[in-house]
Amino acid sequence: MITIITLLLIASTVKSLTVEEYLARPVPEYATKLTGQAYVDYVNQHQSFYKVTKDLLQAEYSPLVEQYAKAVMRSEFMTKPNQNYVVKDVDLNINLPETFDAREKWPNCTSIRTIRDQSNCGSCWAVSAASVMSDRLCIQSNGTIQSWASDTDILSCCWNCGMGCDGGRPFAAFFFAIDNGVCTGGPFREPNVCKPYAFYPCGRHQNQKYFGPCPKELWPTPKCRKMCQLKYNVAYKDDKIYGNDAYSLPNNETRIMQEIFTNGPVVGSFSVFADFAIYKKGVYVSNGIQQNGAHAVKIIGWGVQDGLKYWLIANSWNNDWGDEEEYLAQPVPEYATKLTGQAYVDYINQHQSFYRAEYSPLAEQYAKTVMSSEFVTKPNQNYVVKDVDLNINLPETFDAREKWPNCTSIRTIRDQSKCGSCWAVSSASVMSDRLCIQSNSTIQARNISDSWVSATDILSCCKNCGRGCYGGSAFSAFVFAQTEGVCTGGPYREPVGLYQSLYKHINFNEHEMTEPCDLIFFSKNVCKPYAFYPCGPHRNQNNFGPCPEGKWPTPKCRRMCQLKYNMIYEDDKIYGKATYHIPNTETQIMQEIFTNGPVVGSFSVYGDFEHYKEGVYVSNGVQPKGIHSVKIIGWGVHNGLKYWLIANSWNIDWGDEGYVRFLRGVNHCGIETSIVTGLMRVRNNN
Repeated sequence: MITIITLLLIASTVKSLTVEEYLARPVPEYATKLTGQAYVDYVNQHQSFYKVTKDLLQAEYSPLVEQYAKAVMRSEFMTKPNQNYVVKDVDLNINLPETFDAREKWPNCTSIRTIRDQSNCGSCWAVSAASVMSDRLCIQSNGTIQSWASDTDILSCCWNCGMGCDGGRPFAAFFFAIDNGVCTGGPFREPNVCKPYAFYPCGRHQNQKYFGPCPKELWPTPKCRKMCQLKYNVAYKDDKIYGNDAYSLPNNETRIMQEIFTNGPVVGSFSVFADFAIYKKGVYVSNGIQQNGAHAVKIIGWGVQDGLKYWLIANSWNNDWGDEEEYLAQPVPEYATKLTGQAYVDYINQHQSFYRAEYSPLAEQYAKTVMSSEFVTKPNQNYVVKDVDLNINLPETFDAREKWPNCTSIRTIRDQSKCGSCWAVSSASVMSDRLCIQSNSTIQARNISDSWVSATDILSCCKNCGRGCYGGSAFSAFVFAQTEGVCTGGPYREPVGLYQSLYKHINFNEHEMTEPCDLIFFSKNVCKPYAFYPCGPHRNQNNFGPCPEGKWPTPKCRRMCQLKYNMIYEDDKIYGKATYHIPNTETQIMQEIFTNGPVVGSFSVYGDFEHYKEGVYVSNGVQPKGIHSVKIIGWGVHNGLKYWLIANSWNIDWGDEGYVRFLRGVNHCGIETSIVTGLMRVRNNN
């Protein structure tokens, strides 16, 4: 989620004050000495600008945020602009909107919506400057250059900028980029750049890997090393990004808005008081108590709500600081991380009201099939769609089942059984949906309602996709369909009269199925139906048999169709026409689904997901399991929460008849980061 300063005014018991009255009121002596939760309580009791309902936090105390607050700069680094570099022109012909968000105007520039983490280093000046440089490089190149400027290179090598982790000047950082250039960078441990950020995100953060504790003091400033990290194949001097101009803006609201609207985000610096560290929601209006120093941030837009104007700001204190739902940020007690079964379900239902959880031993079996995180990688920018059609009017709610009612594959819930094939099942499902949509529902396959792409063919024969039942890449599955083609498939069917004879041939301890299972036919009207039966008892369904103790072994790749199917494998192929990623932009994902049909999304799975029953799923981030791929078929709003409508592949008696409403628009659990889809080759359409 982007961390921003926004407005939320809710009626409170505190007498409403105007901003002017609040700023002018005297501060009692005792308030200047409060700390921790006592200070948070004082802030919430004495102002209503960011007062919220009892279901959401107001200001919020966090020991970790106190560490970030200690990393602010000394006030000496906030100097008046040199008038020789102040731009004075105001373009009166620019019509500025009442609200503006740079993330929406330039949705293909991922750096704009990325929140940095400066860790326990007073590098806000370098981090915000590098972030703005990265944004503007992307904007000026019309989204074709996605390189990030290295904050570490600025922090360690700009001698005239200041004192590294003890503070510096953003303006000098821009001149450093002009005179010396800045190499490429990115977050901590980013592999494909010259100098990623030097420090890990210290402390524990919601839904993020724990790297280690924060140091007691500020990190020491990194030494200036004019070389790139190991295994990066570009020399430091050849990796440079150069600035073209540097300037300050006058203290003029309209001029600042025009600059952001025309050229992109800017860096702003301000005096930091103690109440800023504990900001949670609303329009931040400081009480002026306990000044800590100065802080530099990125301003990406503006807005007005309930009569108060605000700047939209991206801070660099990780994405669990600032404007986010209480449930996403609240600490989880240690005992909850160890709960299992019904006790864990009870905990979930008692501590949130967004959705209802329900215990199911069978769902625990499905949860054991999730993939490792190695199968979710950053999208290759060469395959990211960059066009946004601003003429599409998107509805508040959308369901692909309703727009394309003749495509039965869209409304069919799959069952991946106890195989980590979610990547193949969801990809094959989306391919099937889009084949039907692109043909205007005219493709009718061999006495069945639709041509379904075979998940088993992808699972067993795509050698570049991954490791079969142990995980794979949805993107590679679409590439496989485009280059090799995929035969027809469908759900598993019990072979009449062959049930006992089939399974006595299977050795489940081997890594691949024995030949008899590979060749037995299930659903006779397709080439390769799904290889595994829906294991375990399911409501109103045939009980085919128990789930194996471990995962099913990956089927062998057999380039032939099942017995009694009247087409040969090569002639049965369905081909893809294009493969692409959708940017991490809510609007563009919605446009893609609305125009071309469902997409594949992957996300981090936590222990509460398997118990979802109904409502909008908002994870507590406890008990990480791995990665899961699903099909997104629409969106909506429920009780004020935006959600994605998702078809899971854990049978229809999981969740809400096989579906889940998943929190939308905040990249919850990474769901919006790796959206994959493609177009199919329709024979009568080329």
